Amino acid sequence: MKVIAVKFNGVGKEYFYNTNLNLRIGGKYNIIADKKCLYDNPVVVTRYISNVAGSYRTITSAKLVDGTARPDDGLDRIIFNEDVTIAIWKDGTKTLIRCQEGDTFDKEKAIALCYMKKALGNRGSFNEIIKKWVK
Repeated sequence: MKVIAVKFNGVGKEYFYNTNLNLRIGGKYNIIADKKCLYDNPVVVTRYISNVAGSYRTITSAKLVDGTARPDDGLDRIIFNEDVTIAIWKDGTKTLIRCQEGDTFDKEKAIALCYMKKALGNRGSFNEIIKKWVK
């Protein structure tokens, strides 16, 4: 059982509930507590709480009313050029992925590798990680 903090629409105070549901932070939900109490006012999940003592009502059902905004992908544009993919990021940096000998070019894999390479500092260390886990 997890403890979450929620705010009711139009109310600034946080309220705590137990739940076994996988509710998203930032998501707005219509909730039912303790299998019987349907709230008229939707709640926004603000955070998950750890190490909190106390007795709380339990959210037993929740219907998503409004989801969280998707994160910015950080990309300005992508250039696919035969076996080379160039990601140009909004921060002005570039990431280049080249199809390795014996591999078949795949746009989806190229984009995923651009993100991996960017996250790991645009250096070749991402190849070492792949080789470590793919045998």
